[in-house]
Amino acid sequence: MQDTLHDRLPWGGIHHIALATHDLEETLRFYHQVLGMEVSDMFASREWRGRHGIVLVKPGDSEALGLHFFERTGLVPPAQPATLESSAESAGLFLHIALRLAYATAADALRQRLAEHQVHITEIVELGSFVFSDNNAILLEVTWPQP
Repeated sequence: MQDTLHDRLPWGGIHHIALATHDLEETLRFYHQVLGMEVSDMFASREWRGRHGIVLVKPGDSEALGLHFFERTGLVPPAQPATLESSAESAGLFLHIALRLAYATAADALRQRLAEHQVHITEIVELGSFVFSDNNAILLEVTWPQP
């Protein structure tokens, strides 16, 4: 199928990704204190929305809000962290979020930070990346430019 410029829309990238959490404070703590990401203020509940906060993940795009977490108090907390193996066996349509770091030394610093917070990581040797689970059992992959 041939595509013409006229057929394409002027997409500008991802604005944000909305996710649910059972514990908004813990989620914001994980992304701010463990991953070192910028975190916005928490916004008050609305009847149909619940409390929400925005974890600002700026992957080189100043227009992107990043990850937008909504608290759903009825959610059952994960019994254990997700792993590559468990996600392959029981995953729905959502598998993981891949985040990019600028260079390998930043990835090494993040590995150390995750170890200090007792967060288990799984190496993906063939991709030169690693995967870990956040406090909501959401798998996060970290990648960086390879030499």
